[in-house]
Amino acid sequence: MCAWQAALPSRHLLSALALLFAPPFAYAAVSAPPSDVAVNFVTRNEISIFWTAPVGALRYKADYRRVGSGGYESFGPGAIFTQPSLVVGMLTVNVAYEFKIYAGNDEGWSGAALLSPGIAPVDPPQVPIMVRQISFNETSATIAWSMPSSSPPATLFKVKIRQCRTRDSTDLCDPFMFYRTPGATADLETSEQQLKLIGLQKEYIYDVAVLARNLNIKGYSDAQIDFLRIQPRGAFQGATITLQVQGVTSSQVSLHWTALPGAKWYRLEYRPTAIGSGAWLYSAMSVTQGTAAAVENLDAGVQYQFRIVSASDFRDVKGMLVFSGVGKAGDSGGDQKTSNIETAVPVMPLSGIPTGLRVTAVRAYEISLAWNAHPQATFYQLEYQLASSPYTPMGKWHTYGDPPAHIPGTSVTMPIDRTTSGQVYNLRITAFNTHIPSGDYPGFVGPYTLCIFKYIT
Repeated sequence: MCAWQAALPSRHLLSALALLFAPPFAYAAVSAPPSDVAVNFVTRNEISIFWTAPVGALRYKADYRRVGSGGYESFGPGAIFTQPSLVVGMLTVNVAYEFKIYAGNDEGWSGAALLSPGIAPVDPPQVPIMVRQISFNETSATIAWSMPSSSPPATLFKVKIRQCRTRDSTDLCDPFMFYRTPGATADLETSEQQLKLIGLQKEYIYDVAVLARNLNIKGYSDAQIDFLRIQPRGAFQGATITLQVQGVTSSQVSLHWTALPGAKWYRLEYRPTAIGSGAWLYSAMSVTQGTAAAVENLDAGVQYQFRIVSASDFRDVKGMLVFSGVGKAGDSGGDQKTSNIETAVPVMPLSGIPTGLRVTAVRAYEISLAWNAHPQATFYQLEYQLASSPYTPMGKWHTYGDPPAHIPGTSVTMPIDRTTSGQVYNLRITAFNTHIPSGDYPGFVGPYTLCIFKYIT
C-alpha cells in the first residue's frame, strides 16, 4: 500500500466537510395562505385576530379596510409580523373592518386569507332584560329574554340556575351554577334569545338568570338582580263560568269572559246545535291570551253553541298547548273542565223602524203602551220627554228604566211622576237586535215617530 493512500481522508469525513461548506438552505415558497383566520377578542377600539400558519411561513403581513369603503390599506409601511396573531388598535367603535393576511418567507408571499364578514370593535353588552317563561311541562321549561335597546349587540348567552325546596315557608336553595344539559361536561352557550331547560324535576322550584356577551374581552355581563322563578308541573286543570255573548253580526259571534287564575291561553270553540253533541270546532284565530274572541264565517239564522277551553304555558312532547277539558263533549249545560256553554244566532241587521206606538190604558200614576212587533227585533227601549205642547219639548229625552230597560215584548206599563198631572209627554220606541254596531248599522232601528200623550190624574 502506498503511504499517500494511507493519508487520504475517509469517505465519511468528506461527506461532513461537504455539508459544512455548502451554501445556505434554500426554502420553498409558501404555497398556501394562512388558514382558520379568526377573532380572538375585541375592545372598544381594538381587534385581536389569529390564524394557523401554513408550511414554510416565517413572517406575515396584513391589509385592512372598513367594510364597503373600497380598497385595502397596508399596515406599516412595510409592517412584518413574526407571530401568527395581530392586535389592531385605533379603530372606530361599532364600525366593521375586514382583513387580509399573507404568509411569506425568503422566496416570497402567499395569496391572501380573508377575514370576512367584517368584525367591529364593540363595548360589552348590558344585562339582559324581560327574562320570562314561555312554556313548560313536568321535566322542562322554556325561557326567553330581551336585550335593552341601548345595549351593544350580544352574540352569546349563558343561563345560571339553582334548585330550591320550600320548607316551612322558607326557600332552601342550592348555589347558582351555569346550566348544562344532562350528561354534558361544559356549560351551555346559545346565540338565541330563548332556551329550553331540560332535566328538571317537579318537586323543585328553580331560579334562573341570563348573562350576555359578545367578542369584547370583558366577557359575560352581570346577571339580573331579580331572578325568574319557574316550576315544572303538569297541564292546567280549570274552568271558567263567565263566558257571555257580547254581540253578533250576520256571520260572526263575539264573546268575552273573565280571566281565569293560572290560565295563560284560551280557545273559543263552537258547534251548530243541530249537531247536538257533535265535535267542537275552532280556528287558529280563536286562540288568544286575552279575554275576548269572535268566531267568524258562520251562517245567519243558524243557532250555535260556544265554550272556552283554557291552558297554561304547559306544552306536550310535540310542543303543543294542552287545553283543559278539550276531550270533553261539554253536554248538559257545560263540562266544568271547560266553561259554561253559551248559545247565539248570527242575524242580519234590522231594517225599517218600529211602528204603531200607542197608549192602551191610563191608571193612577202609570200608563200602558203597546207597539207593533218588528221582525227579528230582540228587544225595545222606550223613551219619554216632557213637552210644553205636542212636539214642543221642554227637556231632554229619558230612557225608561234605570238602568235602561230592555223590553222583550211589544207592550210595557210605565210609572208616571204624580207631580206632573196635566203634563204633555212625547214618547218614542226603538228596536234592537243582537247584531252589534257595524258599518252604517248602529245596532238598532228607529225611533218611531212621536206618540203624544197628556197625563191627567
